[in-house]
Amino acid sequence: MKPEYSIFILEDDPTIQFNLLSLLQKSGHHIAGISSNGNDALQQISECNPQLIFVDIGLPDMSGINIIKELLKVKPYPIVVIVSDDRLNGVMEASEAGALAYIVNPFDMAQIERALIVASVHFQNQMKMMDLNRKLMESVDQCNIAVSQLSDGEQMFRTLAENTQDIIMRHDRNGKCLYANPAFERVTGIAPSKVIGTRFFSFIDDPDKQCYSEATLQKIIDKGTSTHFEISFDNSGKVFDWWMVPELDSNNSTHSVISTIRDTSELRDARERLYQLEKMQAIGQLAGGIAHDFNNKLGAILGYADILLDTLADDDRRKKYVDAIIKAAQFASDLTTQLLAYARKGKAKNILLDMHQIIDELVRFLSSSFDRKTVLVKKLGAESPFIFGDPLLLKNAFLNVALNANDAMPDGGTLTFETDQVTLTEDFHMFDSSTLSPGSYLKVRITDTGAGITDDDIERIFEPFFTTKEIGKGTGLGLPAVYGIVRSHAGHIDVKSEQGKGAIFEIYFPSAASEDLFRQKEITIGELNGLPTILVVDDNELIREMAAEMLNNLKYNVIVCRSGYEAVKLYGIHHAKIDLILIDIIMPGIDGYETYTQMKNINPWIKAFFISGYSISEKTTKFLAEGVLGIIQKPFRISEIKNALEITLHTNQNVSNPAEV
Repeated sequence: MKPEYSIFILEDDPTIQFNLLSLLQKSGHHIAGISSNGNDALQQISECNPQLIFVDIGLPDMSGINIIKELLKVKPYPIVVIVSDDRLNGVMEASEAGALAYIVNPFDMAQIERALIVASVHFQNQMKMMDLNRKLMESVDQCNIAVSQLSDGEQMFRTLAENTQDIIMRHDRNGKCLYANPAFERVTGIAPSKVIGTRFFSFIDDPDKQCYSEATLQKIIDKGTSTHFEISFDNSGKVFDWWMVPELDSNNSTHSVISTIRDTSELRDARERLYQLEKMQAIGQLAGGIAHDFNNKLGAILGYADILLDTLADDDRRKKYVDAIIKAAQFASDLTTQLLAYARKGKAKNILLDMHQIIDELVRFLSSSFDRKTVLVKKLGAESPFIFGDPLLLKNAFLNVALNANDAMPDGGTLTFETDQVTLTEDFHMFDSSTLSPGSYLKVRITDTGAGITDDDIERIFEPFFTTKEIGKGTGLGLPAVYGIVRSHAGHIDVKSEQGKGAIFEIYFPSAASEDLFRQKEITIGELNGLPTILVVDDNELIREMAAEMLNNLKYNVIVCRSGYEAVKLYGIHHAKIDLILIDIIMPGIDGYETYTQMKNINPWIKAFFISGYSISEKTTKFLAEGVLGIIQKPFRISEIKNALEITLHTNQNVSNPAEV
């Protein structure tokens, strides 16, 4: 059965148009449309979408060749051209334009059918070719995508491999190294180029470890399963976790092996610290229980010994035996007190205190107690040295560390006390995460230049009764008590040392929150009477105390601050209750100039004097012109303070000649 087509006829000659229409209809074809005008035909064809088009090659308004080209721009229509005997030379041009067949007028049905068959075959071949081309282009595109993805994957792997801290290696079935990443050189000191092409076990110094690694590789090749083991390459103490993973071919045979080698030393150290922490907690519980029960027994011994002592005459020779009992019991009581401190079960206060003041008092005490060969140094750099705690316990803790440091420097040395403000974040991993939470901390650093501590001793330094001193010269409870005191203050203590290079004790305490810094001062301010209130701002404790004593004697209410930071915070809350301020110019952190500037931003009508031991600078003169009432020179007398304050507070006038106040 011959195919039937939907056909469009473009012919301007009515006779040819009629003959072609009649023959096509008789043959059973559907006529989709007829036109004698090129532009009209283009419009109709776009609407009726025929399966085949007859086009007269010679039209009055538009060239048939141009019509063919325009039609094929839209869609690959099968086109048959109509020519007359005298225009056969146009067939070649039409074919080049895209026509698939032609008929010559006058024509009959047989000629038309042949043209339809030729056009149909050509069209189908064209469609198949176009489909093949399309599929070929799709395949090419897919190949390009695959190549791009492969290249991206290779680049991603290379980026990961060359930037990871882990060693990544690839080796064949015989152990020959095919690839080693840059981390290999960072760990072993050997360039990857020197091991590629060689047996990769050659970089391991220990023959036994070489044999073990080779045997493990052979096991993976034989069984096709991954494995891992721990190994150390040298005597540095570093331990590595070594994974070997087989690469399998289509037959599930191992053709190469990928190795990843990770330094797990830090992880092992963290686990060891956790173990030590848990062990110390367990020892603390045990020590606390023993000390508590022991204290009860000592209480009875001391109590009855005192009663017995009262019953003896002064010349009774038995009195010295009772004194010995009391002395021994008191010594034992001191030991239990230290045990309770280690176990964090002793009695403790929790008040707002100034760590710089505690260190100042401790250094003054040590200066009179230590040999002059021991040099004491203070570097108190913390901006806000305030914490909550028990001052007596903290002094005892620092004293224990200082005494141990002094013992480690029999020929003299330097003992340094430092403070600093630090902020610990979530990703801060110096200590076990259960020890310190993120936040602001006051760090106290105590450094000596003594003999140092061995690694083995550092691991046990906080264990009760562990001591390196001679028998009778140490109880082994001093540093454990320090550990307990620090932990009872929600802090952490860390020790660093090398033999012959001294020791460093770093102690972290949670800083008091800003709003807590003024809790006690608020109480003082709330209790002020109707007298003028003076705020003294000076980082020197002796000057603060002396100025406060002078002002108290002059019947003024006095508030003292040791830093500009503290004073500005306080003034921001209570400036309405403060009548006048004395500000030291030279202070750590924010100096007197900045302190005054920030206070003036809070209260433009501020009344303030500068305190200074230096001559008046150009900067000081500038501040005097901008509102500072005057400058009080150190050392000052009570009469000078009295004169300046009376003039200012009672007459609301500035001091006329501030340089001489």
